[in-house]
Amino acid sequence: MKLEITIDPTGAYGPKTQSGILEQCGFIPAFAGNADYMTESLFESLDKSYNFGMHESHGGNVTDDGVFHYPEDPDLIPWIRIDREYDGKKEHMYQYAYGMVAIKSHGSDTYFITRMD
Repeated sequence: MKLEITIDPTGAYGPKTQSGILEQCGFIPAFAGNADYMTESLFESLDKSYNFGMHESHGGNVTDDGVFHYPEDPDLIPWIRIDREYDGKKEHMYQYAYGMVAIKSHGSDTYFITRMD
């Protein structure tokens, strides 16, 4: 099992401290690394750890560098990127302001976008 967190993956936040960004992320990074669910997909780990359900948000998209675009809203720059590998399957997710999360599961071409606030 491998878990790697990259703080400010685009370098857009400049002088903001790493601990400040992690503090803003709340519990979501801990949910992604929950040892009880490390044999499951990233989506399953988050879903089991977060008790309010994972409801997909439609209409937005995520660029190759992790920027979240939603029509007529300002772009959201990722606070963190989490890369996770289990059973040889590589997955990753981005976390943004407002509790927005984009998960790209192994074998998927698209992101599952949800709000976890």
